[in-house]
Amino acid sequence: VQMDGARAPRAFLITSGPAKAYLEPRLREAGQRCGVEWTDGSSDGRIVDLTLAWTDPLPRCWAQAARAAPLQSGLHNGGILEAKAALPVLQWRMEALGVDEDWLPCYQGLPTAVCRGREAVESWIRQRWALRADPDDWWIVKAERGNGGFDVWPVHPSNSGAVMAELNERDVFVVQKYISRPKLHLGQYKFHYRVQMLLTADCRCFLFRTCMKLPATRPFRLQDEGGSVDGDFLRAHVTNQAVNDPEHVVEMATVDLIDEDPVVWKRLLVVMGNLVAAAKPFLRYQRTGGCFEFSGIDIMPDEDDQPWLLEINRHTQFHTTPPAIYEPMMASFLESFLYPKLEALSTEQAHTSSENSERIPATTSFGGWYECTSLFPDDSSETEYTLDERKLALNTLSWAACKRRWKKSVGDQWCLL
Repeated sequence: VQMDGARAPRAFLITSGPAKAYLEPRLREAGQRCGVEWTDGSSDGRIVDLTLAWTDPLPRCWAQAARAAPLQSGLHNGGILEAKAALPVLQWRMEALGVDEDWLPCYQGLPTAVCRGREAVESWIRQRWALRADPDDWWIVKAERGNGGFDVWPVHPSNSGAVMAELNERDVFVVQKYISRPKLHLGQYKFHYRVQMLLTADCRCFLFRTCMKLPATRPFRLQDEGGSVDGDFLRAHVTNQAVNDPEHVVEMATVDLIDEDPVVWKRLLVVMGNLVAAAKPFLRYQRTGGCFEFSGIDIMPDEDDQPWLLEINRHTQFHTTPPAIYEPMMASFLESFLYPKLEALSTEQAHTSSENSERIPATTSFGGWYECTSLFPDDSSETEYTLDERKLALNTLSWAACKRRWKKSVGDQWCLL
């Protein structure tokens, strides 16, 4: 595209299929507002001014240009929010920061252990049930790099042997406390919500009010069912879509969480605000004020309307996001975030400083997105925008130091790596 007043043609690089199909016509329309002349074609990455990089995957020839783009999907070191094995570290930080709220034990999160390999999981279980194997002491074992639900196993004293037989010898596993008193769909079925999250370069966190409700397809019952790990057992205790297909497609629902579960929604805004605040020191350095990242957060409410965070899934492709959610959330994101930045860049030279980065208005909500709030003491440290890889590496180094402190603090009881 050619922007009026710009020194050189600018390009939008979009390699995510669903994003391209949705964004291309809308960016063309937006371009008419800010002096854009379009030319279509392919390139080998030699365009100097890349305005927008929305990439998954990122072609190698485009890497340098994409990392210098004033608008780009993905935050540097943002993977710490998605990694299942990172969640207990962030929860440990949340606990250390401390919050005086009777209803919010969730700032500490679900008790979670991290184990490398099947033998480590077996060792952890032996420690857990060494003196007395409580039949109601259930846990969830998840592969750290797993996705889809087929590598999620509820484990209790009677079926631990069968679960161990399913585990890979070398994978990293997360062992998370089972929610034994879940809120039930139609009074019978476990469920979880998949809520869309937007994180901006300055660590502002927003949740979209319309979300997916994903119930299990077998009635919930917390009782010893012997050594079972078969399909019916999993479909009663694991709510992931892949495990419950094909029936799950019928049962899934798109709901307005503010109307559906107002107490859960209110508490969730604080839970996620606290989590991002705990991660902020490790996201301090970003390439540009125009970085953004979408994620889908999986939360399960209990019968007391306590939202428990299960995991976070980073989004770039949005393959499983229904149009009823994707279209309005993306429309409001474009109007409030992307278009204002494009209009600013149409008359200014693009660079990575925060001075020319128009921000989302300092309001608690916009177009269905609501900003999360943290109960932790205010962290006055500002995000620093830089292309200096040495400074960006400080995010990774400080995170590695935090993990070492966590491992030393929790010991072998919760970390077997």
